[in-house]
Amino acid sequence: MCAVQLLRVSVQERISAAAEDFLLLVEKGKETAEIPELRALLTERLTAAAEEIFGLFERTVAEYEDKVHRSEQEIRRQRKLLDVVLKPEVKLHRAALPPDVQQLLVCKEEVPPEQQEWSPIFPPDVQQLLKLFSCSDCGKRFDRKGSLQQHMRVHTGEKPFSCSDCGKRFGDKGSLKTHMRVHTGEKPFSCSDCGKSFCHKGNLTTHMRVHTGEKPFSCSDCAKSFRHKEHVKIHMRVHTGEKPFSCSDCGKTFGYKGDLKTHMRVHTGEKPFSCSDCGKTFGYKGDLKTHTRVHTGEKPFSCSDCGKSFGHKGDLKKHMRVHTGEKPFSCSVCKKQFTHKGKLGRIMSAVILAAWTQQISREQMGDPGSRQEARSALSASLKHEPR
Repeated sequence: MCAVQLLRVSVQERISAAAEDFLLLVEKGKETAEIPELRALLTERLTAAAEEIFGLFERTVAEYEDKVHRSEQEIRRQRKLLDVVLKPEVKLHRAALPPDVQQLLVCKEEVPPEQQEWSPIFPPDVQQLLKLFSCSDCGKRFDRKGSLQQHMRVHTGEKPFSCSDCGKRFGDKGSLKTHMRVHTGEKPFSCSDCGKSFCHKGNLTTHMRVHTGEKPFSCSDCAKSFRHKEHVKIHMRVHTGEKPFSCSDCGKTFGYKGDLKTHMRVHTGEKPFSCSDCGKTFGYKGDLKTHTRVHTGEKPFSCSDCGKSFGHKGDLKKHMRVHTGEKPFSCSVCKKQFTHKGKLGRIMSAVILAAWTQQISREQMGDPGSRQEARSALSASLKHEPR
């Protein structure tokens, strides 16, 4: 029962008691009692009851005001603690200067701003509160003991939660729960734009950048932006020249793991891309794409001078020599130049064939020095290589 209800009950009890006393006296002396005496008696009883009522009311009000005052003090104290934690008071402390610097300070001057240290000052009760649950290894603080115990596993390496399917262990129950989606196939996070589902909320957040176009990570050298932080790290190899992936067979290095994987097909002979029309296989996807033009008849490369089209960029480059007159291939003996490597090769084949024919003819004629001369001619002809 609250104080106001107690006050109401107490007032009713005192008035009832005063009225009963008055009526009892009236019944006993109703013949002899006179009006002035009865009025005096009633006034006396009501005055006494009123004094008791006012006394009780004053005590009730005093108790209520005391409670209100204590509540206001507690609210101010809690607000002060909250303000100190969220907006710590910052005070300046003079930094300790070396003796040789102190000697230079002849006058009592203020410490320059660059030599001042900033540190937050917390009241003792707040400091005690902040030190309730702190890590003894790294100093990180927690508001709950359980959170500190879970954090300590980072330092101890303890992993008390294990997967019942693959046996992989985890430091907290939440990580195990997330891992189980690998086995169950559960994907509780779905994209509101395209409906694609993900196992982890972070993956959904990253995926949404495809729709929003957001690229929050940028290169400090060229300002190129990326959706993923890891892509920035990989991109930086363009500027640093870093090539962390090397071929175990020939030692060639690469900046990207995918490039190394593609290069390994040179050694393994793997050709994972096959033509759906003729079944021919290729080691690179680009080569397959180029090959399909044989079947489709597509010729995307055209000459800007005569308009002739080609299926391969290399063929267009060779064709352009017809217009430019360029002859990049020359004979090392007679210095004759050719527009195509194939033309020089055909001439070299003819020279070799002529040398062998001459050797055979002279041997049949019985010339003892024919074999040696033929070898010399053949050796000279083999030196006619494109350059």
